[in-house]
Amino acid sequence: MTHMFVDIRIAAALLNTFREPLKDHPRANDILQVLNERIHMANSLGDYVIENNINRQRASFRIITSDDNALLQFPELTEVELLLISLGSYQIKLARSYLSEHVRNGMYTIEICIGAIPNLVRYQHKYFRRYC
Repeated sequence: MTHMFVDIRIAAALLNTFREPLKDHPRANDILQVLNERIHMANSLGDYVIENNINRQRASFRIITSDDNALLQFPELTEVELLLISLGSYQIKLARSYLSEHVRNGMYTIEICIGAIPNLVRYQHKYFRRYC
């Protein structure tokens, strides 16, 4: 076990010597401000899901296309707004990668909920995994 601590110290010394120091995200202060504003905010969607047992029942969805009127209800957000909603760039980068992977093969559908929760979106690609 002692050799592991020596190895960690060597690895840390190498990183400190040759790696550029980590920097905060340029919008770190904005992200922290959003977190601080919302830290005590009630999770109304989570409460709704639990109260109505939504996580234990099937919702009805219908496929939407690019010319569907349902898309008019979705807000248009800037990349900065998306960054602040997701509280970091990791999710945005992951979403870009995920979307490009599935758009490339052309096998995907986007569905919208027909029911109690308007604008709930489900994405399904060719492997038939569902993401709500």
